[in-house]
Amino acid sequence: MFLTEKEKAEFAAYLRRIQEDISLAFKKPYHIPTEKCYSQYLHHGRKVWVREELKGHHREICMCMECSKFHPESRENNCLVANALYVLDMKFDLVTPVWECPDFDLKDPQIKEG
Repeated sequence: MFLTEKEKAEFAAYLRRIQEDISLAFKKPYHIPTEKCYSQYLHHGRKVWVREELKGHHREICMCMECSKFHPESRENNCLVANALYVLDMKFDLVTPVWECPDFDLKDPQIKEG
């Protein structure tokens, strides 16, 4: 898969966001409230809808962040599922945290399997 210059720039920005937010993902677990409230905001230059209580928490609840196959800085070595989701996210301006995955491989042995 070849990326256009625009896609390369978007991917670089995506990686910077991951690097900036990675520490937030492991600070405390996120608990989804029962009350739902939706709002719109500008995301990468496009107005999108979001559940207000979930906004900005995708890295905290996405399994990819704790998977040994997730290497977003290296598309060639990254998980095939994560690469496919990234293309989908960029095409449709989505944020898609993963909650279930058949290819998941826990990278941190200190995190408990249940």
